[in-house]
This record gives sequence, C-alpha cells and structure tokens, in this order.
Amino acid sequence: MNVKVVSVQKVTTKEGTVMYRVFASLPDGSVGNFWGVNEYKVGDTVTLVVAVNKECKFIVRPAFSK
Repeated sequence: MNVKVVSVQKVTTKEGTVMYRVFASLPDGSVGNFWGVNEYKVGDTVTLVVAVNKECKFIVRPAFSK
C-alpha cells in the first residue's frame, strides 16, 4: 500500500537510538503511523507492507529502505 507522509517526529531512545515516528495518510484520508530508523520528509510517498509477527499481531513496515 502506498501512503503519503504528513508528519514526522524524531525521537531519541534512552539507549541513544534515533527513531522516527512517521504519520502517513491513505488516499481515502485515513491516517496511521509507523516507527522506523529512516528519516522521511513531509510529502514523501512510502510503500508499506503488512505482516503478521509471531504473536499473531499485524505489523506495518516500509517495503524497502530509502
């Protein structure tokens, strides 16, 4: 699925890792977010994939690294 980035929050963890919380919207206007280590800019289009982890929960992540 392709989403458009609407907002990005840069967060540094206690361990010093830089993470980005990316808020993105679908063409129908619905908005969600995902965490990643890649920095995205507002307006970027990101292709996401949906997977199921070993706890049987849905996870969403970028299809490829920038």
